[in-house]
Amino acid sequence: MGNLLKASAPANNFALETAQRYIFIAGGIGITPILPMAEAVRDGASWHLYYAGRSLASMGLLDEVRRLPQANVTLAPGDGTLQLPDIISRAEAGTLVYACGPSTMLDELGTLCSERRDISLRIERFSAPASTAQTSDASSNKPFEVVMKRSGRRVVIPADSTILAELLKIDPNIRYSCCEGFCGTCETKVIEGLVDHRDSLLTEEERQSNRTMMICASRALGDVLVLDI
Repeated sequence: MGNLLKASAPANNFALETAQRYIFIAGGIGITPILPMAEAVRDGASWHLYYAGRSLASMGLLDEVRRLPQANVTLAPGDGTLQLPDIISRAEAGTLVYACGPSTMLDELGTLCSERRDISLRIERFSAPASTAQTSDASSNKPFEVVMKRSGRRVVIPADSTILAELLKIDPNIRYSCCEGFCGTCETKVIEGLVDHRDSLLTEEERQSNRTMMICASRALGDVLVLDI
């Protein structure tokens, strides 16, 4: 007799939000989540898709991309590197920028968009950026305590461990995936306490709000965190 498995609906941490203007930027396999966004843009919104790859032959879903209105599409195969500074500088106020691709591209976009207060960037990564390591040195970590609000249990998080690792010892059903703070699967609501954010997903505004955290990578700034878990 087989085992009974518990499943839930898929979580979408890279959903298309409503806007009047969009810029979609895809690098290589990053076209996978970007293409359906371009296809789903509602009538009345303006958008443009920039898609870069090593060569036309290597660019996936190209037939599907070519079914889009070609006036809204820029292909950059081979040496046709996307001029990201020019793209972002020309973006109109209120534009939502969605991007997926190599870390170098996403890191550059993060810098460029941070200099524009009137546009917003949403990215999806396939791996954690190198910059994540800036606060991940275990030698600077301190132990702290997590209170599991739903059960009232208190768990000590050692300096050489993570919230996720310790909570999994108690509840193996906690959702997680990347364990590096970039996928968003383990995002958890913060009820009390200040977070030392070490993820690469939340925006600076979201970090300042202190409403949620990625328990696989982030830690506490104080002695106690109370989490909705």
